[in-house]
Amino acid sequence: LGSILGSLLFYFFNILLFLKWMNYFDFTNNYINYRLDTINLFYPRFSGSSMDANRGCFLLIFYTYFLIINKKESLFKNVILFFNIFFIFVSFSRTGIMLLVLSILLYILFYSTHKNRLKIYIISVIVSLSIFSITNHFSNLDMIDLDSAISERLTIDGGHDTSGGIHIKLIKDGLNIVKNDFKIFLIGCGYGTSWKIIKGYFMSGKKRANFHSQYISFLVTVHQT
Repeated sequence: LGSILGSLLFYFFNILLFLKWMNYFDFTNNYINYRLDTINLFYPRFSGSSMDANRGCFLLIFYTYFLIINKKESLFKNVILFFNIFFIFVSFSRTGIMLLVLSILLYILFYSTHKNRLKIYIISVIVSLSIFSITNHFSNLDMIDLDSAISERLTIDGGHDTSGGIHIKLIKDGLNIVKNDFKIFLIGCGYGTSWKIIKGYFMSGKKRANFHSQYISFLVTVHQT
C-alpha cells in the first residue's frame, strides 16, 4: 500500500512539473517555490516531489521492487509498475536507469519465478514502445528537444558544457587537489567542507557543492583518517 500511495504521489508532482514545462500552469508563489528540474532547456526531468531526478528514481525503484515481490496480483498493480518504470526512464537519470536495469537483471537471475520474468519482459516492451511514441510525438511538436537531451546525457568530454563532462571534471579536480596539496593528502580538508575548495563551477561557494563521487569526496575530505 505504501509503495502504491508513494508512486501515485510521485505521479501527481510529475503532472505538475509537466504542466509547468508546458506553461499551462505555474503553481509557484510566495509560499511554494517548486523548481523545475530540466536538461538545459531541452527536456523536463520528471523528479516527482524530490526535485532531483536521481533521488526521485531511487524512490521509484524501491517502490517498484516492493510491488514486484508482492505476491498479490492485480491489474492496478501492473499499471503502477508500468508507470514507475516509465517515469524512471523518461527522467533521463543515468544513475537511476543503470540502477533499475542492474536491479532487474539481478532479480531475474537469482530470485524471480518464470511468471515474474515474463511479466517484467512484457512491461519492459510496453514501456519502451510508449516512451518512443510519446517522446517522438512531443519532439515533433517542438515541445522537447530529444536529440539535444540525449546528446547531453551521453557526452562525457570533461568540460563544463554537459552534466557528464562536469562530473568527469570534478573527479579530475578532486584528484589534482589531493595530489598537489600535501595537507589534504595527509589528513583531508574536513568532512563536509569540500564545497569550500571547489572552484570554477556554478555551485562553487554553496554548501551543496560536492565532487559528485563519494570516493573522491572521502579522499579529499578525510583521506588517511
